[in-house]
Amino acid sequence: MNKLCEFEKKYEHIVKNIEEWNFIRNKIREVFIDNSLNDNGKKIKRNIKKILRVLRNVFFGFFNWFGKYDYLFFSYSSERKIINNEYVDKLSDPIVELVGKSLVIELPNPIHFNNNKSKYIVSESLIYFISAIIKLFIFVKSTDDLYRLEAVLKKENIIFSTRNLIKRFKSLYIVYYILLKIYKPKAVFVVCYYCRQPLIKAAKDLNIKVIELQHGIIGKSHCAYNSLIELNDKYIPDYLFSYGKTETTIPTFLIKNVVPIGSFYLEYVKTSFKEDRELKNIISNYDTIVGVTLQDVKWIKKRLLNFLSKVSLWEKNILYILIPRYEDVKINFEKNVIVWKKTDCYNTIMHCDIHMTVYSTCALEVPTLGIPNILLNINDFSSSISKMLNNYHTKIISEDISKNDFLATIRNLKRLSNEIIIEKNSNIFVPNYHKNLIKALKVVNILS
Repeated sequence: MNKLCEFEKKYEHIVKNIEEWNFIRNKIREVFIDNSLNDNGKKIKRNIKKILRVLRNVFFGFFNWFGKYDYLFFSYSSERKIINNEYVDKLSDPIVELVGKSLVIELPNPIHFNNNKSKYIVSESLIYFISAIIKLFIFVKSTDDLYRLEAVLKKENIIFSTRNLIKRFKSLYIVYYILLKIYKPKAVFVVCYYCRQPLIKAAKDLNIKVIELQHGIIGKSHCAYNSLIELNDKYIPDYLFSYGKTETTIPTFLIKNVVPIGSFYLEYVKTSFKEDRELKNIISNYDTIVGVTLQDVKWIKKRLLNFLSKVSLWEKNILYILIPRYEDVKINFEKNVIVWKKTDCYNTIMHCDIHMTVYSTCALEVPTLGIPNILLNINDFSSSISKMLNNYHTKIISEDISKNDFLATIRNLKRLSNEIIIEKNSNIFVPNYHKNLIKALKVVNILS
């Protein structure tokens, strides 16, 4: 059971009376994952960065707002991958091609791209900009339950402004409600529902169907999708188009209608892989190649890098390829540790014998490509994802693993059959994406 589920079960008598609890619990979830997100001296600096990002992107695709659309898609620029010289949203674009004229409302993460496959695309930054103005005029009424919640958060050393969060919710809700009232879409598709709960609440209040497109790790340990108390379903999507069947078997799963469709992009990577000549020349000098995906949380990333600094000295014929997420990584390691950003993450991993991470989503995905995993279990973060994976292709290790045990793990994983790895991961990523997608759209009455 995770910390958030324990927290809300313990204080159920308080949180059940807070209208916006579903929205507030996501902030608490973030704090439990990374305590630096508690309000502190860095708050002003963080807010300035957010404001500048919103202002920089607010007019992206502006004239596309003025049109009639059957469906609205809410996604992130980070979901875009280059395919045939276009930036393709790997979650939204395959569906847009099937369902008719649609508007993709995209949040820059960190930037928008030009030359997108999506014909009609705008920046969600405009919505955040307008809501920030509206927020200035919103007043949150004090209640006994709100006072009790604030006292509990202070007692548990969870420090942020609950009232400010509620004002943010209400201002975003107003903008989304007006937007949906104007467009009258047949359905709304969202990526990462728990980051867009004001949108979902507005859609539900207008009787508009909401479908989430799975974008990352989901399991019993992901508290945005699990709870031990009853939550308001006005904040939760009607359907989830999932990668696999795993989500249909979790007892505390919040989304009742789960339709497995698989992964468009993984099937594309597997069928269209081409070796990168420059990277191929580098790896030809080594016996074993380990691709290492990093995490956003700085202290976890630091400990993973410290671990690599140690193990890279044990065997010089093993090349470690660091694959950053968004920011650049500067290292001063042995020459058998390199940083590689010149190809897509998955394309890079396809050049490798083994994938290593702490808890990146890639650990769920790469066995579908025939690549085994090593999970470095820092502060038990890897254990939740390891429970979802087959121990045939995924091994969990500790930071204090011995040299002999580590090198033995490398050797044993390298010997595994790629075909068996793929077969044993089919429950997490079902095959035949396009066939499954058409079936799913019929299930939700979008295609006949």
